[in-house]
Amino acid sequence: MKNIFIVKLCLFILFSFTGQGFAMETETTMNTAPASGEIILLTAEQANDYRKAKKDIYVLDVRTQSEHDQEKFEGSNLIPLESLKDRIAEIPKDKEILVHCRSGNRAKQAAEIIAPRLPNTKIYVLNGFPIYP
Repeated sequence: MKNIFIVKLCLFILFSFTGQGFAMETETTMNTAPASGEIILLTAEQANDYRKAKKDIYVLDVRTQSEHDQEKFEGSNLIPLESLKDRIAEIPKDKEILVHCRSGNRAKQAAEIIAPRLPNTKIYVLNGFPIYP
């Protein structure tokens, strides 16, 4: 009976700390650099601050050509999500990447395509639009 109590207590402690540790690891702020290959969601304000602080960042626009033509900003590189797998070699391996679209959904999908192909690259996803030059 005593052994069962000890096992239950150990499991409770293990799961309590593991859950808290996971939450702490997934929280990322602008002051904390993410681990390589990690996909980080940014608000528009965070993305703007990040672009200003990091001059050598590759900004990837995964919207369609027509969306890009309607509203684009200086320094973005258009590779529509539909073409990304075929054009992944165009993305530099030596820069951090900021991916954006209109709402953030395609940007998240793009980051999931990029991450395994460029495992040592930090990928930031703009969770919404717009970002400004």
